[in-house]
Amino acid sequence: MTFEISDWVQANTSNGELIHGYIESMDGQQGIVKLMVVKSDNEEAVGKSITVREHGLKRLPVASFDDVGQILNLIDLALSTHDEAWFTELTAKLKPAEQNAQESRNFPRIHTSFTNRLGLYDIK
Repeated sequence: MTFEISDWVQANTSNGELIHGYIESMDGQQGIVKLMVVKSDNEEAVGKSITVREHGLKRLPVASFDDVGQILNLIDLALSTHDEAWFTELTAKLKPAEQNAQESRNFPRIHTSFTNRLGLYDIK
């Protein structure tokens, strides 16, 4: 599997810590990748760059960010990682998402949801 700079990945460090982050740089000849850690079971690693072996990486699924709340959370993440380009990209997506949310509130609700005896929701 080939990876690129800015891919979101999951890996285990040599100390066995599970980390989530994005690729900052790669050394293809050595098989070493430099990651910016955004989530880890070791809180001290969050926000720091670490190096891991490429063969231990697992690509995280790509998600669409149409929800205003998701976009706002990602903007916070972009601010905390000082990623200006990503911040600009996310703020550009925010206004259309807010407009879509406003338009969907203006439509009458067609479906009603009911809770069954197991506590699960069913749309009818």
